[in-house]
Amino acid sequence: MAERQCFAVYVFHPPLLIGVTLAMRGGEAHKLIKFVSATILGVAVTYLASCLVFRRIPLLKRIL
Repeated sequence: MAERQCFAVYVFHPPLLIGVTLAMRGGEAHKLIKFVSATILGVAVTYLASCLVFRRIPLLKRIL
């Protein structure tokens, strides 16, 4: 299933990762912890959004 999501993840990861990091900017934690958290959350959010949202939109479904 992950192979089918690769292009959607590639296309949509920048804005989703920016959203994750902006949501985390108010937290007080070490930079390494924020980096690891943003990486894990970014991957999870991007794959979930790709699978549950982007591939269900008719126009995007034809492209992705």
